[in-house]
Amino acid sequence: MANTYSLRHRLFEISAVALYLALLIWWFIRANWAEHLTGPTTYALAAFTIFAGLMVADFVSGLVHWLADSFGRKDWPFLGE
Repeated sequence: MANTYSLRHRLFEISAVALYLALLIWWFIRANWAEHLTGPTTYALAAFTIFAGLMVADFVSGLVHWLADSFGRKDWPFLGE
C-alpha cells in the first residue's frame, strides 16, 4: 500500500503525538510533586481520568469524521480531500 500522506502531514502527526506524550509526562510530574495528590486513590483517579479522556477524544474524533463524511464536500478549502 502506497503512502498517501504528504511529509508535512506526517510531521504534523508525529509532532502532535510527541506533544501529547510530553504533556502527559509533565502532568504526572506535577501530580507527584503536589503534596495533596498522593496515595492510591489519587492514582486510581488519574488512571480513570486518562481513560475517560481517551474515550471522549475517540468519541469526538468519530463524530467529526461522521459529520465530515455525511455533510462534507471534496471542494471545501481546508477539509476537502
